Amino acid sequence: MKNKIGIALYPLRYENFPKIQEIFEILISSELGFEHMELSSEFLNDRIINFISSKEITYSLHLPHLYSIKVNFCSPNKSKFKEAESWIKKSILISKKLNAKLMTIHPDPHRNKKIGKKILEKHLLNNLDSLNKNQKILLENMPGKNYTIFSPEEILDFISLDKKRLGATWDIGHSIIALKNNFLHFPDALKNNIKEIHISGMKNNSDHFPLTNKNLPLKIIFKKLKEIKFNGPLVLEIIPKNIQEIVNSKKVLEKFI
Repeated sequence: MKNKIGIALYPLRYENFPKIQEIFEILISSELGFEHMELSSEFLNDRIINFISSKEITYSLHLPHLYSIKVNFCSPNKSKFKEAESWIKKSILISKKLNAKLMTIHPDPHRNKKIGKKILEKHLLNNLDSLNKNQKILLENMPGKNYTIFSPEEILDFISLDKKRLGATWDIGHSIIALKNNFLHFPDALKNNIKEIHISGMKNNSDHFPLTNKNLPLKIIFKKLKEIKFNGPLVLEIIPKNIQEIVNSKKVLEKFI
């Protein structure tokens, strides 16, 4: 099993780290050597894109969401719909500049799930034709039933809209919060529709902690990844206090790859 180990840049708390250019240099230096990064399109401008596009590394994108700049891809409100549509189009353009094949989107909450699902469906059908042939938009599993699309079966049904251009991001922490001991039901149901994985340590039923050998059942997780023949990026989605916690988390993952 050989997957690229990546890191999500946006959860890093910049006040604990150097400027963004220096963060990139540190993360892809020989000491850390990340082969992949997941970026949030809300943080990217032409200056940063030009800087990172010259680096020998692969990228994926995470679209903005309700926990960042309050974008809701399932809201029928006209102004919110327009804003969400704008972010999808902008993110697709950025992804092409970075040759990013994967873009993750949250199926956000809406009090009427049928309406929320129709809105998200409309957004995607409006924009899927803009993707390059090798690009996909991925739905991320969410940690609660209040989200428009929650269960693996709902995600699988949504992917059937366009199997070539839609897929899933498995957030392992979210599935543990939502499904408890039955969290492996997600990969069992989605199988090769999973194209990217978010991984972090767990503490008191919360995620995004640095990874250790004890705060995530990595042995059974990697056994399952081999079963479904997962070959996409494994993205550390952690909020570390310092660079060493990034180093340690990466070392933990390396033991299983």
